[in-house]
Amino acid sequence: MDHLPLYQQLVWNALRQDGAVSIGDSLIVDGVMCGMVKDGRIVLLFDENRAGELVAQNLGTIYQGNNTRTWLVVDPDVDEATFRELFNEATADRNVPRAAIATFVREVAIEIRSLPQLSKPDWDTYSMVADVSDGFVKVMAFRYSESGPPVPTAAPEHDELFWNLRAKTFAANGRPWDVVLVKIGRDTTNLQLTFLSGQDADPWRVDPENTAMAQLPESLRFLPGERPEPDDNPPASVADLTRVIAADVLAVAELGDPIPVHFNEDVNLVIGDRTTTTPPAAAWPVVSRHRYAVWAGRAVNGAAGLLVRARGSDPETKAITYEAIGVVRLSRVDRRADGGYQARVQSIPLPSADDLDELISREDLAELLRRAADRDPAVVSGWRRPVMRAPLEVADLAFGDVAEDLLRRLPMPLSRRIELMIRPEHVRFQSLLNQLREIADGTPPESETAQRLDRPLIDLPPHGIPVLPNDIWLTPGNVSTITASAFISDKALAEGWLAFTADLTVGRAAMATRPLRRSDTVNARGLYDLTTDQIRPAIVRAVLPGEAGRSLVELAPAPSAAEAAGRGLPEPAEEREQLSTYLELLHRAHARDSRVVGTATGSAYRLWQASRFTSLRALMSWQIGQLGFGAQAVLDLQAIAWPDRLQALTLVLRGVADGRPLETVTAEAAGIAAAALQLR
Repeated sequence: MDHLPLYQQLVWNALRQDGAVSIGDSLIVDGVMCGMVKDGRIVLLFDENRAGELVAQNLGTIYQGNNTRTWLVVDPDVDEATFRELFNEATADRNVPRAAIATFVREVAIEIRSLPQLSKPDWDTYSMVADVSDGFVKVMAFRYSESGPPVPTAAPEHDELFWNLRAKTFAANGRPWDVVLVKIGRDTTNLQLTFLSGQDADPWRVDPENTAMAQLPESLRFLPGERPEPDDNPPASVADLTRVIAADVLAVAELGDPIPVHFNEDVNLVIGDRTTTTPPAAAWPVVSRHRYAVWAGRAVNGAAGLLVRARGSDPETKAITYEAIGVVRLSRVDRRADGGYQARVQSIPLPSADDLDELISREDLAELLRRAADRDPAVVSGWRRPVMRAPLEVADLAFGDVAEDLLRRLPMPLSRRIELMIRPEHVRFQSLLNQLREIADGTPPESETAQRLDRPLIDLPPHGIPVLPNDIWLTPGNVSTITASAFISDKALAEGWLAFTADLTVGRAAMATRPLRRSDTVNARGLYDLTTDQIRPAIVRAVLPGEAGRSLVELAPAPSAAEAAGRGLPEPAEEREQLSTYLELLHRAHARDSRVVGTATGSAYRLWQASRFTSLRALMSWQIGQLGFGAQAVLDLQAIAWPDRLQALTLVLRGVADGRPLETVTAEAAGIAAAALQLR
């Protein structure tokens, strides 16, 4: 079989994904060349062990054009399906090692600096060696002062950290590593990792049979000039890569001067990824001289963004390659004279690992991934990413790795992706599972409207924000445009927040929104078009006087906020029973009055017709918008806790099924919602 036409087609498909570059017939993904054509034959990149396995399976031979054994010349007799599998594997997401190292550096640094023996200022550097092999993790650690002997010191008791790292990284020679050296300075942000395998690892093994073990205390000491410094050039190997990432991740602190802000909601970027951007020509002189920048969904005060570090640039094409190294909060966002944006940033600490075992069973996860993959092709390939592993392969990973995969795989705006990164791991995983469940149930895979029910738990502002008393129907996850005065538009954009409510009263619900953009000109009434992202309902805690006679409101979390974090929800068996009861009641009510399903259009309606709803929360969210409630009742129903919402909506359906007018029972349900907020 002539693989060249198929290879060229697959390369073209890859080029439409972020991070892929073609040079002739070569394919570069995330800075790594992983495919090329030699003498009409297709050559693909694997690690050395995997290439050997494929040769043993008669799928190809080792390429002899260089001195490595990592390139496979694909056998011409390989069929199309197998060739596609080989291509997808070779071009899979190359950012996984980078992200794994960043996670390890963050976690191990926290563990080390939390050691009681390091609470005193009697040390300058700390070094440890971890021998990770034969099913065990054996460690030895010492602390050092400028003068004096090595002092035996405790080491992190977190074996899973090392096993996770070993599963996703490799030594400089491409082989699985056996020993990792970790060195950190007390008064610096430098952390050095060194991976060793085979004979190179033998002198460092924590083993009584190691004849060099007596020298380990001194061998682990930092040598003069050894501490790593950031390198402007892309790392040549994973070993080099760890040094750069370690220095960067630990150095994400407040940057004193404003740095450039790039923003685009349609970028799929997480910590550890690389991306190439081309600033406008007018902005190039300013942007190109900054080592750091921010990638965010929107350039507004208070928004979270990814801190990125420049890894290289091309003055001819005016392209800059960045690597995402941390999360920051934007403040003092300004527009430069060249039209670009800049901001000051403050680092946001990332949460530590969490227990995820009780959120979902392995069987349910596998079934959920299968159903979602059947519904949405983006779940298979990854949304705006290079090809990722098959969804069903993900089900066997550790749940923390599943969460990492879903964060990269699922369609969502960049703002939401970043907000999820800074949430506790169980909150993030629950939210991603909820989105995966929605896709499996048929939610349209549009990035801006995905995850309507579980908007990220963005922290509400601690101070008063502008508010518009208006009878507007609002739902979390929607993006809508209103008309607003210059004062309201400017104030909302400056604060990064704007609240909406139909009842400006303490204790009632309001929708917290984030302004996205404003029109450049006013309409005939002198008003601007202001586009806002509806985040989630909140409770009016206080009404404060503001400028120009306008009120401000202080907001508190609504009772429903706990649901997005997976708290207060029924057990799966109980929810299935409640869902069945609710659907039966809805069918009875529909037989009496078809208005209980609204306009009888849309994907949710078709799901109900086909009996495909599997989430009671999704069903109730749809129902709130179909039963004819007023704007404030819609807000109140979204804000109250799960049991109160179920009670209110069940009252409506039972009343209609019993022959009562829809208008009468919706008014009663609205009263239940308002009363539930007053009793909170």
